[in-house]
Amino acid sequence: MNDRTENVKQAFFKPFDLIIYLIIAVVIALSLAFAAPKNVGVLEASVRGVVVLTYDFSNKTYSVLDGQIVTVLSDTEFRISVGDGYNVVTIDAQNNDAYVSDSDCAGGECKKMKASLGSIICAPHGLVVSFKGASSEPKVG
Repeated sequence: MNDRTENVKQAFFKPFDLIIYLIIAVVIALSLAFAAPKNVGVLEASVRGVVVLTYDFSNKTYSVLDGQIVTVLSDTEFRISVGDGYNVVTIDAQNNDAYVSDSDCAGGECKKMKASLGSIICAPHGLVVSFKGASSEPKVG
């Protein structure tokens, strides 16, 4: 029985093992901290530099600032009409994000962007959707 007791004592954590586990725990904690949604705040949609819609993620409310341009489709979907064109901006309140779910612009590049990754820009319609205070340059990569 003495040999078994010695083997069991040797099988438990060694100081080096504890350091490795501590490093792994710190990496996991940092990963979760950086993966958490950052842009909890106010989202703005502007057309040619004029804000036409805001959405406040903290209390899930919106304000239409130009009823001739913005049509409310639901509490989380807004049609923004510009001339003969349009974009449908959809709010993802659960993930604190927004995206263009429908658009009639050529190319449809705006439908590939998310507000959480920078700004959504639809150049043909002059639409910019971004978090208040964020840069209007989209993050690429």
